[in-house]
Amino acid sequence: IQEAMAIKQGQKDQSLRIVASAWTAPPWMKDIEDWYVKGAPENDFHGTGGDLKEEHVSTYADYLIKYLDAYKAEGVVVWGITPVNEPHGNSGQWESMHFTPETQREFIKHHLGPKLKASDHDDLKVLIYDQNRDGMADWTDTILGDPETAAYVYGTAVHWYESTNKVYEEELRNTHDKFPDFDIIHTEGTID
Repeated sequence: IQEAMAIKQGQKDQSLRIVASAWTAPPWMKDIEDWYVKGAPENDFHGTGGDLKEEHVSTYADYLIKYLDAYKAEGVVVWGITPVNEPHGNSGQWESMHFTPETQREFIKHHLGPKLKASDHDDLKVLIYDQNRDGMADWTDTILGDPETAAYVYGTAVHWYESTNKVYEEELRNTHDKFPDFDIIHTEGTID
């Protein structure tokens, strides 16, 4: 990151907007008490990254803020953050952690949003979702449709997977038309 920042200093546009997205909370915060559980015959090949334990939902918000503090202490200012990368999980293929639209809404509304506002990171951009374009409507309806939570949110992070030939224009357009004050940002993608 420091190398990228140094490169940007030599360019006309010197801004570098870093979006942080944790793949998981530490195992001790999660109900499975591990990074992930692989799919196997014993679980009908339905691996999981698990969910936050109820007693650690607030702790996870503190954990993310400590991460931001540590980077800031090294001279790296993070522009935006998502509560977690790929909240649907990845079927236990690698570390992950699950949120539903409802649990992410409550996490932002009652924990992450207020704690960020009370911190040195009150201008940080909070992005919701951070998974494939085709599934974002439920997330935006649930989170951006709640004015209390939406007050803490900048926009929606989406991944460019699921299809290499379908853009999901309707999904993107409908979300933009329904919530025009919130950005939609591509945060991850490859050619499948």
